Amino acid sequence: METLVAFGITHVFGMVGHSNLGFADAMRRAEERGQLTFTGIRHEGAASFAASAYGKLTGRPAACFAIAGPGSTNMLTGLYWAAYAALCGATGIKADGRDQLEAAMTQLFAADGPAMLHVTQDPELL
Repeated sequence: METLVAFGITHVFGMVGHSNLGFADAMRRAEERGQLTFTGIRHEGAASFAASAYGKLTGRPAACFAIAGPGSTNMLTGLYWAAYAALCGATGIKADGRDQLEAAMTQLFAADGPAMLHVTQDPELL
């Protein structure tokens, strides 16, 4: 959370799900401290377009947030409209390298989307 706030990201649009619960809890705590505003949405694509619109209207960066796999790829269309942070859930370390659909789709998302991919199992590191 500290890194997001340090980069000036104070608004996150997204959907909480099975693969991002730890990060969602870290966002909740940041929101309680007054560092962040989280807006829940009903589709990951709407999250990326909301973050894009926020950036265009305010001139400040925002982030979108989704679960691993299909949730992450649902954000792709909106990612082409503005530069901002895309936060995705991930499969557990024990599942990595076992050709899980979620892991493969997140790697495809990273290859064509953001300029940097950072994978962590600790939501406090972000």
